[in-house]
Amino acid sequence: MDKSINRSTMFEPLSDVAKDGSLIPVLATSWVSNDDLSEWTYHLRQGVKFHNGQEMTSTDVVWSVNYILDPDNAGRGHGDLSPIIASMEAVDRYTVRFNMRGSQRSR
Repeated sequence: MDKSINRSTMFEPLSDVAKDGSLIPVLATSWVSNDDLSEWTYHLRQGVKFHNGQEMTSTDVVWSVNYILDPDNAGRGHGDLSPIIASMEAVDRYTVRFNMRGSQRSR
């Protein structure tokens, strides 16, 4: 099996872009930003299971994004995310807050 096919089928995003350009939920059910778009809060879908049966939580999302942001891993998404995400935190079991590198309004 082609390596790129295998990698691209192992992960699902929090949200995706529909054909009309709007954001649609995938692993997140909703999201909200502050006024200057420097902070985004995502609410996760509950009951999502990994292949081993464990439930996905905000801690898993933070770990996954930190893994992508680590230059030693520099895999899929690193170039897109590392310039814009300053930090993130698991607010509660199903909520993740992303702190962006400045206002995203001009991007």
